[in-house]
Amino acid sequence: SPRTHHLHMFERTSLDWQHHIQFRDYLRDHRAVRDQYAELKKKLAQKFPNDREQYLKGKADFIQSCIRQANVHKSRL
Repeated sequence: SPRTHHLHMFERTSLDWQHHIQFRDYLRDHRAVRDQYAELKKKLAQKFPNDREQYLKGKADFIQSCIRQANVHKSRL
């Protein structure tokens, strides 16, 4: 049967957890970036409807860029 859910689990002290929170918060604070991400996800879902690995690879650069920007913003505070 087709997958219906995808669950992430991390230790709260892990770097992965920190990156997920940074990305979430960055999208919350930057509406235009959030809209770009939503559009990217739609395009990738259409392009790779049955290939989760390619879908994830397609999002990776965007996500990493947001995390870098979040770190730059954080360092300026």
